[in-house]
Amino acid sequence: MGRLISLECVHCGHKKGLAGGINPHFKPLNIRLWALRQLTKAENREIESIEKQYTVNWDAIGHTKSNKECPKCKKLYSFFEIYFKYGENLEFNCHCKCTDCDVACVEWTSPASECRCEACGKVGFKQTGFRWTD
Repeated sequence: MGRLISLECVHCGHKKGLAGGINPHFKPLNIRLWALRQLTKAENREIESIEKQYTVNWDAIGHTKSNKECPKCKKLYSFFEIYFKYGENLEFNCHCKCTDCDVACVEWTSPASECRCEACGKVGFKQTGFRWTD
């Protein structure tokens, strides 16, 4: 089950939607193509390198959408993650990095009022909506 959260900056009115979770039964017809479209160019290159040496069982990958925050500047991200095992106990995980600070993001736990707006740079969001999705 997924969830959608709507936020609005209290300073400039910028609206931000954050999606989390994913339907566990969701499987596109071409999971590999769908997954690669969600990831960065660097992650695509990493997967292509893995596929040259190992067989990846694309039917067994895990995927989710999660909400992350930069621990340094408190910018919010709705981030697509995939993870899979390959070879002998090797694992691929994609990682969300802050585009401003270049540090690894963490699970979003801060109150919205303490998060930074990417539009105006000021701190302060208010929640304007929430709903569960299938």
